[in-house]
Amino acid sequence: MEQENKIIRDEKGRFTKGTRFVIRGSFEERFGKEKSVLIRKKMSDTTKKGYDEGITKKLVGEDHPMYGTQRSEKVRKKISEGNKLNLDEKKIIEMYTKENISSTKIAKKFTCSTKPICRILRENNIKIKGASYFNKGKHLSEGTRKKMSENNARPFEGQHHTEETRKKLCELQTGNHPTEETIEKMSTAKIGEKNVMWQGGISKEPYDQNWTPKFRRAVRKRDNQVCMLCGIHREKLNRALSVHHINHDKKMSLLQNGISLCSPCHNGIVHKDDKNEEEKENWIKLLQRKLAKLYSYQYSEINEIILELNK
Repeated sequence: MEQENKIIRDEKGRFTKGTRFVIRGSFEERFGKEKSVLIRKKMSDTTKKGYDEGITKKLVGEDHPMYGTQRSEKVRKKISEGNKLNLDEKKIIEMYTKENISSTKIAKKFTCSTKPICRILRENNIKIKGASYFNKGKHLSEGTRKKMSENNARPFEGQHHTEETRKKLCELQTGNHPTEETIEKMSTAKIGEKNVMWQGGISKEPYDQNWTPKFRRAVRKRDNQVCMLCGIHREKLNRALSVHHINHDKKMSLLQNGISLCSPCHNGIVHKDDKNEEEKENWIKLLQRKLAKLYSYQYSEINEIILELNK
C-alpha cells in the first residue's frame, strides 16, 4: 500500500484518523507468494496481540458503528441485483439434456457453483444425474492411473506389528467386556425415534413395536441360550439363536409366544412346511406344551395365549 499524502501516526505508532491509502495490486503481485504469506501472518498476529492486550477494541454489538441501523430499500435492491447471476436457463437446460454436459462443467462455463445450475434444473422438473452417468464408457489414461496410485500409496502395506506391540494390544483387550447394564444402555440409546435412520417405524413391518433386540435377548436368556428343539448351546454356534413366534403371528411379540431356536431347527424344521396347516398346527402345540411345562405358561385348547394379570 502507498499513501497519497504524508503518513501520520500517533504516539503508539498507529495510523491516525484521516490517513488515506491507495492499493497498488495484491500482496502476491507486489511481494511474491512466499513473502506475502509471511506478511499476512504477521498482520494476523499483530491484530490478535492487539485484542489480547486491549489495545485494539473489537467492534461488537453496541460498540459497532452500524449497530441498530438498517439498510434502505434502495441499497438492498442494489445488493440483491449485484448478487444475481445472469444465467441463460434455456442454454443450461439444452446443454444438460441434449448435449449431455454435466452440471460441474456447465458451472465452470458460467463461472459459478453447481448449486444455481442444479436449482434451475429442479425448477424445470429435470432429474439430476450422478457423475457415474456422465463417466459411463470413459476410461482413465495410464498417466492418471499412475498419479492416483501414487496418491493412494499405503505407507504401512506389508508391515507387521512387533511381538512386543502385539502383546500390549492383547493385554489392553483382555477382559475388556461391557457389563449387562452397559449393553442394555447401548441397545436402548438408538432405538426408535432416537435413531438417525428412523422412518416412522416402517422397518418393524410386519412385526409389532415389541420386536426389539431387548425382547429377543430376554427370550434367549430365559431359555439359557439353548435351542429348545435340539438342545445345542449358543457357544457352539457362529451366530445368535433365532427367536421364533410360536403361533406365526409376528404382531404378537410376547415371552409366551417366543422361543429360542438354532438356524437349522428354525428354518429346516419349523418353517419347512408352512403351507401345510396341519403340520403348522402340530408344531404350535408341541412348542406351547414345552413352554407350559418349563415356565408354567397357560394356553387354551385352540392354541390361544392365556395371560394372568396381576391385581
